[in-house]
Amino acid sequence: MASLSGITVFRADSYSATAASALLIYEYVITFPTEVNLYWPAWRKPTGALVLFALNRYLALGHCIYNLFFEWFATTASEISRHHVNDEC
Repeated sequence: MASLSGITVFRADSYSATAASALLIYEYVITFPTEVNLYWPAWRKPTGALVLFALNRYLALGHCIYNLFFEWFATTASEISRHHVNDEC
């Protein structure tokens, strides 16, 4: 029964990370036209605030895509076993 709980916790973690990533990507999609109209013309004369905005927006998106890849494509049975072992300790 303990091994089932470890896998269940691992799946719940994966599903919650995926849901959060989906919300973030949805927010990027619906705000992209506004970003193009408001911020992209300002790159002719970049400011510190504009650079911080771009870093915050696109590093977070890159991290989100990387996490989605790791959660769904790079997960192996050994990682599930490792989570199970850590759950018992």
